[in-house]
Amino acid sequence: MKILVIEDEEAIADALIHMLIKNKYLADACYDGESGLDNALTGIYDLIILDIMLPKINGLDVLKQIRNQHINCPVILLTAKDEISDKVTGLDYGADDYITKPFNSELLKIRVDRLIENRERLKDKFRLGADVRPHELSINTLDQEFVEKVVEMIMQHLDEENFGVEELSSLVCMSRTTLFRKLKAITGQSPVEFVCSIRLKQARILLAERKHNISEVAYDVGFKNPSSFSKAFRKQFGISPTDFINTLR
Repeated sequence: MKILVIEDEEAIADALIHMLIKNKYLADACYDGESGLDNALTGIYDLIILDIMLPKINGLDVLKQIRNQHINCPVILLTAKDEISDKVTGLDYGADDYITKPFNSELLKIRVDRLIENRERLKDKFRLGADVRPHELSINTLDQEFVEKVVEMIMQHLDEENFGVEELSSLVCMSRTTLFRKLKAITGQSPVEFVCSIRLKQARILLAERKHNISEVAYDVGFKNPSSFSKAFRKQFGISPTDFINTLR
């Protein structure tokens, strides 16, 4: 797991880096908003620790630009005690948590671990094919709205065999690269994998209703043929469509 620390007080930044490395994280440090923003936009991080009072570009503007570029990894704000309005603004811009200076390093570690473990747990659910509602994905409403929109677009084109990443990225107004990065960060899946997982979860629902045979369901959820559908279904759920139906009897 890799964490970006954006903090202009070098002593604090270095202490944070030491604490993170001690706890088995990889970490980079930036000492102003400009370099921090550049690193956030070009690197891939699992979490960002962001001070509000930064030279060149302040932390709230860094946060706003990060979210505008669809960088959705968790962000913890470092704030001064009297910055109540900044805390509210930061959370409104998409911060996941904040901690007040001077802070207890153990408390910060707990919050870092919690945010990362929550994200990893949800990725595991997706990888295992579990049903995850969009509101479970993170405490960040931007993530929730994004996933809800992606799922909605997929469902609207579910029976279209040729509906893929190009079409999905166009509908959500993102480049393929940005879509990949954002979905991967939230779900642990690429756009191709995510589309397939939605198709298969809907197929499982249709099969459970027992109103359609396997071939009909395969085409209804956008597979080229029943054979490829059965293979994908078994890979996702560890059981063939036929055996799944038999378990319902």
